[in-house]
Amino acid sequence: MVCVRVVTSLAGVEKKAMDKRGIHRWAAFKTELWVQVQLASPVVLANVLWYGVLVVNMVFIGHVEASPQLISAAALSNMFTNVTGFSLGFGLSSGIDTLGGQAFGASTSLHLSFHLLVSLTVCLFSFRLCREL
Repeated sequence: MVCVRVVTSLAGVEKKAMDKRGIHRWAAFKTELWVQVQLASPVVLANVLWYGVLVVNMVFIGHVEASPQLISAAALSNMFTNVTGFSLGFGLSSGIDTLGGQAFGASTSLHLSFHLLVSLTVCLFSFRLCREL
């Protein structure tokens, strides 16, 4: 009978410790989630606003002239510029995300400035070649 009570009381202590760890984990999760939201919000806002430019472009064309040919021509031009120009630029400039983040995390500003310079040079050279085509 005594052994059962000791085991029961130890199980209660263990359960309370698990509850505290669960609460601690939930608080840590909420804190980490808030940090992630703060870090991601500028990128999300930039992407939403970038898509908004294309939507506003189509809305203006729809209000200026209601011709289906003009609206379809504007949609095709948006698609063409997205595929040929913006995707190339976004792909080239997103390469610095990994390298720049690693250099910033390692607190090596020399590497960060080097990666920035190289990525700007590659982007400018690529867009210069695209302009020639």
